[in-house]
Amino acid sequence: DETTDKYKKLTAEILGEISPEITFHDFRIVTGPTHTNLIFDIVIPYDSKLNDHEIKTEFDLRMKAHEDNVFTVVTFDRSYV
Repeated sequence: DETTDKYKKLTAEILGEISPEITFHDFRIVTGPTHTNLIFDIVIPYDSKLNDHEIKTEFDLRMKAHEDNVFTVVTFDRSYV
């Protein structure tokens, strides 16, 4: 749907700004009367200097600059390849 596509594109853009090597999958949204939850998995390269907390904090700050009523529920995976 249009709303999911909008948030998925914005998520890709923000993650690409943080680190071009970061990818994400299993993206979905849950909308409610007061806010929207973005739920997805982030894959961090094994040799990344950034940790989970740093990535989520930076992502949330950047997302809030675009959409104030969006919250994230993120599962982190490390790429071992």
